[in-house]
Amino acid sequence: MIHTNKVLVSVVAYALASPLITHAGIIVDQPPSQYFGSASDTAFYNEFGLLRWQQLADDFMLEADASIHQLTWWAFYGGIAGSSLDPPLGDETLLVRLYTERPMDGLPGLLMREITVVNAERVATGRRVGVMGSPAEYRFDLPLAAPFEAVGGTRYWLSFQQIGLSDSLFRWQFTTATINGYALQNANVSGWAPILPADLAFQLHDTPEPSTLMLVSLLVALAAKCTKWRYS
Repeated sequence: MIHTNKVLVSVVAYALASPLITHAGIIVDQPPSQYFGSASDTAFYNEFGLLRWQQLADDFMLEADASIHQLTWWAFYGGIAGSSLDPPLGDETLLVRLYTERPMDGLPGLLMREITVVNAERVATGRRVGVMGSPAEYRFDLPLAAPFEAVGGTRYWLSFQQIGLSDSLFRWQFTTATINGYALQNANVSGWAPILPADLAFQLHDTPEPSTLMLVSLLVALAAKCTKWRYS
């Protein structure tokens, strides 16, 4: 005899595994490598003790329209002589920017969205980056209060930059998932400049379809009820 709760549990397992159901997931995946990264910081001291600034941006293009609900990126601190390998002791403010593509050369163009984040969710991954001092790697996650509706086939540029902390050097990590280049601007270049061959580590996340969540939740609840009836 087949018990009802076993059937429902099997249905739940099938629903979770079925490719026909859209789950929350990663729609752009550029995981970090642990070999290097570059400064994306409004104020830091270089290896010669000079105060500098630099901003990085990396591009992405989706095959189809999608709602982006969460941003994830990887970074470390320091990695040059005399710079701290630790995150700031106090508040850290990060500037998140999203740009259009500039028609003339494909580099960052018009600013579409800007978010100032104080103390973004930051978690040490347990890995070390292979630069001076072997600094710790950190993962940052930022759920968006309002999702960004990305249009398939359109190129966008994403930027993360620490602001206002001259005693902290924030460095966005590289990835080896893609190497089609990123963009950089600082006091030594005129506007944005392409950097090849390298890319920066980040992920973009979508969300599950509401109908999928409701279906799975209902099946799980029914399975729990059947189990309760059987053993009560």
